[in-house]
Amino acid sequence: MLRRPVLMLAAIAAPLLLPIVQNSGTLQQERGTQEHSEEHEEEGPLEQAMSRLKGGTRALRAMMARQDAAGCLSIVSDMQAAVIQAKGEIPETAEAKSEEERPAFVTDYRRTMLTLLTNLIDLERSFLDGDFEAAQAIYDERVRPMEREGHDKFKGGGGERGERSPRGERGEGGR
Repeated sequence: MLRRPVLMLAAIAAPLLLPIVQNSGTLQQERGTQEHSEEHEEEGPLEQAMSRLKGGTRALRAMMARQDAAGCLSIVSDMQAAVIQAKGEIPETAEAKSEEERPAFVTDYRRTMLTLLTNLIDLERSFLDGDFEAAQAIYDERVRPMEREGHDKFKGGGGERGERSPRGERGEGGR
């Protein structure tokens, strides 16, 4: 006798709970992003933007593996916004350049950020087309290599993993 009301309740509740369950991964990602940003509040705008990019690349790899186009588009949009924020900043390493070298260094940095933005736009276009194979190629061949090259050139983070920068930070993978 109790089975019928329980089944009716389940039939009513299931459609209401389904969106919550489906979005739980997105909520987890948002919580992780929020916690990550709270950890980096003391950082300057450039460091915050770069932290968003780093978090975005990690999340993007996971979404690409699941071929979640909507998730990928959301992450790529956030990464693009982070690049726009970062390109308006001047890396701390510019201070170490001479007065003659500094303008060219800053221009090179900004051009590099524009190239990254262009690559992220191409990546977005691939996700919009549902072409995950092309998206993976753009990520692997154009986006991912820029991280290492950019850090080597503008962060002063050393060329080898684990090598310390002048500010005492370790390069990628050396933690």
